Formats: sequence, structure tokens, C-alpha cells
Amino acid sequence: MTNTITIAAIRNQIVLLGKELEFASGIRAVAAEQRMKGGVSGPDMLFDLLEKTICSDQLFESYHDPLNGEEGDLVLGEGVPFPSLEAYIALHAHYGKEWLAHAMTDYCAHFGSVELRSDPEQFAKDYLERSRDNLNHAEKPAPKESPFVVFGREYELFKGLRPLALAATFPESGEPIDCFGRMVDECIDRLGDDYFRQGIESEDAFVELFSVCFDLHQQHGSSDWIKQGLLGYLAEAKGLSDTDAEQEADRLIHESNEWIALLDSIGARGATKRAVYLTDQLIKHKHLTDDYCQQLASELVSAAA
Repeated sequence: MTNTITIAAIRNQIVLLGKELEFASGIRAVAAEQRMKGGVSGPDMLFDLLEKTICSDQLFESYHDPLNGEEGDLVLGEGVPFPSLEAYIALHAHYGKEWLAHAMTDYCAHFGSVELRSDPEQFAKDYLERSRDNLNHAEKPAPKESPFVVFGREYELFKGLRPLALAATFPESGEPIDCFGRMVDECIDRLGDDYFRQGIESEDAFVELFSVCFDLHQQHGSSDWIKQGLLGYLAEAKGLSDTDAEQEADRLIHESNEWIALLDSIGARGATKRAVYLTDQLIKHKHLTDDYCQQLASELVSAAA
């Protein structure tokens, strides 16, 4: 065990970790222990590794964030759980490869209740066993799709409207708008609620799409990122030749631009945008149920009012 950092200096990290294992599931900490065996360069890298290991509810456990859908009584902070990730890295630097067991034992011995202090090694062992069991039985995250597939699907299935609306929120340089809610609001204002939400059922999926679009924008610049994203999709997922991919990308972009121009011409009239969406759905699916026709008629009357 190293002594480069005193217990007093890392008290907060010990307490934070101890609370996670005592009052929450401990899944994030034991998953971090596993992933850190291969070495990590910092909290950003650890976050990326944990995203592939545990689900969002577990990664964001005890933090107030939209990605934590199961908030409990223990609150460690707001937003992304970097305080916890930084604590794991600091404790690893202090204790070495057995950091989790040593830190939990010190928590039980020095910062826990009277009961925990009566036998800190046994209580630490019990909490670690429970946390590892929780990890073993936890739901595993679904494998992430290729960014090109996420992006290309937007054009093949949903006219590419969301990427075009998102592009308006991206600056020419630097970070995007640092507010997920504001990005959603600006996109809904431009597209209408129906076109913005079609085909996406979870907030995680919105976050993934936003991230893919922003990364493409940063890599290829504001003038070419959409075409480069489509070319990547058509080559990777569809296996098209360079020539065929170029032609198909141009076709998809042209169609998308026509649709966004239509919605822009409507402006802020949400009822009209909904009527356009419903008409589009009727044409696409080619079925006319009585309820759907009645809904469309009502929307069209509202739009004309």
C-alpha cells in the first residue's frame, strides 16, 4: 500500500465510496475496479469503459441526472458521476490494486457507524460481496450501434430532420450548447413535437443521436458533416460502392432539405406541423382507419382556424 497521500487527504473519497457500498448498490464501484485493472488515463476514459459495462441507471446511480431513471435516497451530486470516478482513481493511486477492499475497510473502521467499527474487515467484506453480487445479476447494457448506423437511420427512416435541426444548435467551434433541454426545445420548435420524437422512445437514444451528430460536425466541419456521415453509413451498413454511395447520399440530402424547408415555411404553427406529420404517416403506411382519419380531420380544422 502506498503512503503518498494521507488518509486525511482522501477522507472525502473514502466516505463517498463507503456511502455507495453501504447505502446504494455499489455496482459502479465494483465495475470500475474491474475495468481499472487494464489501466485508465483519467475519469473520461473510465466513464467510457463503464458505459460499455453497466446500464445508465447504474452508472449514474445516486446522481441527479436524466439518465438516472431510478433515483434513490442517497444523493452524491448533480449530473455526470465524475466525483465518484475521480474518487476511484485517487483511491487506486493511494491503496494500489486492492484499493476497493482497503478503502472500504478504512471507511468501516474510521467513518462508519459504531456497529461497522466493531468489525470493519468483516463488514467491508460483506459489502463488497453484496456489491459484486449486484453487478453479477444486473442488466447488461445493449451493445452500442455504430455511429454511422445511428446517423444513417435518421435519413433512411426519418428524413434526416433531427440532424438538420440539431445542426443549428452547434457552434462553428468549441462545445455544443451545454444544455440538453435547450437543444430539445430548439429542435421541437423547428420540427414540431411529432417529427422530433418519431421512432425514438427513450432519452438515452436522444443523447446518443445528439452525440453522434456533434462528433461528425466536429470532425468534418459545418459544410460537409452530413454527407460524410451518410457516406460512412452507406459504405459500412449498405456496402455501396463510392459512386453509388455518392448518388444515394445526394438523394437523401435533397429529400431532407425539401422537408425541412416545408416545416420552416410553416414556422411556429404547431397544429399545421402536426397535420403535415399525420398526412405523411397516412401516405407512408397506406391505411386509413376511421379513428386516424377523424384525428387528421380535427388537426386540419385546427390548423386552418
